[in-house]
Amino acid sequence: MATYRPFYVGFWDDPEIEPFNPEEKLVYAFLFTNHLCTESGIYSISEKNISERTGIKINKINDIIKSLQNTYHKITYDKSIIFVHGFMHRNYKGSPEKLELSILKDFENHRSLICWSKFIEIYSRHCISNKIKSMLNTLQSVTDTSMEVFNDNDNSNSNSNSGIEEEMKEGKKGEDVKNIPTPEYLKQAMAGFIENRKGLKKPLGDNARSLIIEKLGRLYPGDIERQIACLNQSTENGWQGVFEIKTGSDRQQRYGKQEVTRQEIIDQFKRVDLS
Repeated sequence: MATYRPFYVGFWDDPEIEPFNPEEKLVYAFLFTNHLCTESGIYSISEKNISERTGIKINKINDIIKSLQNTYHKITYDKSIIFVHGFMHRNYKGSPEKLELSILKDFENHRSLICWSKFIEIYSRHCISNKIKSMLNTLQSVTDTSMEVFNDNDNSNSNSNSGIEEEMKEGKKGEDVKNIPTPEYLKQAMAGFIENRKGLKKPLGDNARSLIIEKLGRLYPGDIERQIACLNQSTENGWQGVFEIKTGSDRQQRYGKQEVTRQEIIDQFKRVDLS
């Protein structure tokens, strides 16, 4: 399905844009209208992509980006992630709730400290800024090494002990991992998970809890219901870590058989004639 965005007709008469040369105007207009645009105005795009779409040589694209960023202060560009400063002002429409969810997804998909810090600066009065600020603190505090602890694999659920032991070791070593507050919407589910860990005699430390919150955000960016369901899944199954939500059909497709519960195994054992 095609995506349609309004284009502000006053763009060409904007006194801040009048100093742009023709190629700068073309590139700036392209940054508002290409198919990679997001609701926040922060998205991933390479100089090569801009060059191919506009027909401007890539060496000139590099100069234009520098000009738009350093001379006109219209964009922030950080390693192929761009923030178009006026995007939300020119494209805002729809319900605030849907806009907020879209921006949270943008944060998960396009991670740049520089771009999101600028976003908070420009939209400081927007209701989403406080949430982004909190998530930005998480992004600053959790290192790439810590995040690698949560690389998923097919054996995650069957061998949860080894995964969580690595997580706990990383949590103890990671002195630079800050105590990330549990989001309000996760508090009830997290309380149940913490009790589950106590029952397993594997109490959840602040570092490990922070890493789990980080993983939930990466598994289901902006999807509050699934983050809660994911955490509850671990509590219900007595797992020490969090893993992608698995349904019965998922397991049947992967293993070729229906999932057998612990109670079903006990019932089958009771029916065995041992005499």
